[in-house]
Amino acid sequence: MKQRLLLLVLAHLGLGNECYNFNCTSTNPDSICSLFSPNEKTYFTSPCQSNTTECKVAPLGKVANSTCEDAPAETPVLYPGDKCENYNCTYGTCQKGVCVGKDKGETCSQTEQCGVGLYCSQKVCTPLLKEGDKRCTSDYDCLNNLGCDKLPTATSGTCKRYFSIKDHAEVQNCNQFKNSLCQSQVCNSKNNKYYCGSLVSSNSVPAQCEKVSDCLSTTDEFFGVGYYSECKCGYNANATKYCDLFPGDEDYKEWTDTLKLWYNSSEISKCHTLRRLSSNCMYDWWNLTDASGLLYYQSRVNYWPKLQNTEDCVGKVYLKDYYQALADYNKYRPDPDDDESSTYLLLAPIFCLTFF
Repeated sequence: MKQRLLLLVLAHLGLGNECYNFNCTSTNPDSICSLFSPNEKTYFTSPCQSNTTECKVAPLGKVANSTCEDAPAETPVLYPGDKCENYNCTYGTCQKGVCVGKDKGETCSQTEQCGVGLYCSQKVCTPLLKEGDKRCTSDYDCLNNLGCDKLPTATSGTCKRYFSIKDHAEVQNCNQFKNSLCQSQVCNSKNNKYYCGSLVSSNSVPAQCEKVSDCLSTTDEFFGVGYYSECKCGYNANATKYCDLFPGDEDYKEWTDTLKLWYNSSEISKCHTLRRLSSNCMYDWWNLTDASGLLYYQSRVNYWPKLQNTEDCVGKVYLKDYYQALADYNKYRPDPDDDESSTYLLLAPIFCLTFF
């Protein structure tokens, strides 16, 4: 009998899983961007009209309305390697427009204090470990394109490239059937050892669901199992749930392909080790086309079930990060005259997920 495993842990386990309806309206009172009707279990939304205000969204399920309020002042956290023309460095000092941390050999109490290319080891800022070094305790001890392949019970592991371990090869760790060192991103155990699995995808896209068992992947050929993703509430008018996607799904692969470009770029070495996946650092140093593309697909992946059949005005209230990523993507992609934005808007049935 074919075994089936839960691939993605249920983030909302124990918090209830009641879904709500979301509709657009033009009749909300002034300053109300989302009006909740408990009897209808519906949110009636209308985006804030002023550029200086934003919708302060109330927790879902609460008998409370969301209101338009003055947007808070932006105060980004800046690490060594981040540009600092307009803001103060949180760690280090601003020198020639870039935050600079402590040098190699200087004393430290945390990695945040050390400069780019360094981490805090035994209270000393130390160069990041190279590929094959067997002294890492976490990814952040290794160069920015490397992760730490380490048994959970071991004191140290080996620095290896992300996406470098081939299908069916042994790997030292497997957290919730995921490992970012595996080419497939999937892992499992066999004979008391961990191995990278085969690439899996959804059986249909988009997939509506009522429960986790509706979200079954294709079979991992190496382990002979299928995996379940999470069944999540959407932000649509009918309280419909949708399944998260799997690494073999098309737009998920678009995201990981662009992520590989980032890992293989020279620009990633300009980021602090703790900021290797920071949007700030990508926009500071990488080309804007690839940076915006990576963050756009990542955002679609993160919000995939919430994007399905969601009206535009609802998304602008509840999915602001996605809308900003979409705007940047449309701004920086190579052919801005080729307006494909409708292909990527909320009504389109595109495929995505986040797996990290």
